[in-house]
Amino acid sequence: MRLLDPFFKLLQGLWLWMRRTPHLGAASLVIAVGVMLFAKQAGYHESRLPWMPDHGPEMVKGWLSPSPALLAFYYLMPYLKLWALLGGIVYHLGLLRALPDIDQLKWPTWIACGFLATWAVCNDLHDQLEYSRLTVMGEPPWVEGYILKLVMIAIACLMPAVALSYYASCKLLDRFVLRSFVQPLVFCFVAICLLWMMWDMLDSLRDFQEAKTPISQIATFYLSLVPYIFVETIWAVLLLSTLFTFTRMSRSNELISMLGSGKSLWQVMKPVFTVGLMVSFLSLAANYYWAPRAEGNRQAIMLALSESDGSGASLAQSLMYHDAPTRRTWFIGSFPFNLREGKLRGVEVFTENEKGQLIHSIRAGAAYWWPGGMWSFYHCIERTYVDGNPETQIRHGFNDTPNRLDVENWPETPWSIISSSLQPDFMSVQELVSYLKAHSEDIKGKLAAFRTQLFHRFAFPMQCLIAVIIAAPLGVSYSRRGALGGVAGAILTLIGLVFLNQLFVSMGKGMKLKPEIAVWIPHLIVGCVGVILFAYRSRNRDLPSFSWLFQMFRRKKKPVAPRRRVSI
Repeated sequence: MRLLDPFFKLLQGLWLWMRRTPHLGAASLVIAVGVMLFAKQAGYHESRLPWMPDHGPEMVKGWLSPSPALLAFYYLMPYLKLWALLGGIVYHLGLLRALPDIDQLKWPTWIACGFLATWAVCNDLHDQLEYSRLTVMGEPPWVEGYILKLVMIAIACLMPAVALSYYASCKLLDRFVLRSFVQPLVFCFVAICLLWMMWDMLDSLRDFQEAKTPISQIATFYLSLVPYIFVETIWAVLLLSTLFTFTRMSRSNELISMLGSGKSLWQVMKPVFTVGLMVSFLSLAANYYWAPRAEGNRQAIMLALSESDGSGASLAQSLMYHDAPTRRTWFIGSFPFNLREGKLRGVEVFTENEKGQLIHSIRAGAAYWWPGGMWSFYHCIERTYVDGNPETQIRHGFNDTPNRLDVENWPETPWSIISSSLQPDFMSVQELVSYLKAHSEDIKGKLAAFRTQLFHRFAFPMQCLIAVIIAAPLGVSYSRRGALGGVAGAILTLIGLVFLNQLFVSMGKGMKLKPEIAVWIPHLIVGCVGVILFAYRSRNRDLPSFSWLFQMFRRKKKPVAPRRRVSI
């Protein structure tokens, strides 16, 4: 340990220097601005302009010519990312200097979170513009849904500042309750998240080893799954944390002391309910797009990690799609995971007439769809038929013939082909709405599952708040009874909520109930039970007991007749 003493003294001296040096935060901010100006003079943006896909000489000029406003947006994006990095360093330096004074951190945190929200929104806009210009799926646009997605991003980025401001505005007793609740909450979520990742890594370790996947890509893969883990486990984490907090406070008589000071049970538990509401908003933001997409694309991401550039991954394989209005049938061997970098492989298109006879066919090694409705087929064989018999045949891409065949004014798009095989459980809100728009003429029974999942995306995050409402009264104990009864009751109630949720979702998919009603019924039932339990506990009344239910099935003992004494 003596060998490490100079290192520890150096760290201690650095810590004291950062804490005591005046105007260090302002000086670091000036240095960050100087770095930005130097990067501007050095042409930092030139090497970080958006990547332009190159499909060779077949690229049509004019489709990729951006407007001046779009070029200015591309010009500023690299500097926004650089400023986010430098600003983060400056903020953490101010955080170290301000601790433990929370009041000094409020406005720096709002500024940092505001800039983080601006950068995140601009970054998503950048990706969306690149997606709409360079990759082509052809899905029906939903502008309102995309605006709502940007709002969700802003809410997630601003939530730390909101939480810090709420903590700073709380009184001393509320701060104590928050610290007692947030500590097991964070610990439990990190533990469950790490256990989930370790279990999945043990299952996928052989795939990573065979593909020789770098550690950085493995870390990125599991970080992309954090939103899905958060949505699926956070309600259980809130349940356990609430039970642990109030059970411990009850056994140590801290809760009795708070109530004896004149506070009601609602005033004591209000900070915990506020945290539950904030977590519900975060779960709603994650469940809007990132959580279902992370789980739905998991297999595709695993395939992408096996390739050096990720272009060989496929989103789906062996697809068949029939377009009734045009009487065309498509067979797709492999649908690429990223249409910016790949094409549809193994494409066969057959067109029939009103009598069901084949009149035209295209067999191509690859196909690409361009904005405006033009399909390009590469290395293909085109045949025409008369009375179902082949008449002419043209080969493209063989023996010095043109490399591709361009066909215009076909209404089919990659989205219409791939959406027919998508599962609603792994689709985001935007994709669900696009699917319902693209298949509005389908029968209601086929669309019921997609409509149910659309409303379920907004109802499922409310389980976080319901978990707190159920666990809070069951964790409170005014007597010497053990905590096992409350813990068991809370766990059984949440298991019932999960069962009811699956039951009513299945009823919505089966058109037994309207989807917008079916997804909310279990939350309303269990939520009302939680409110009733809280009302009992807030009035210092014992919780309802179901012992009478077991006594109904208990066998009653028959009275025993007294013995007759025999006199001698």
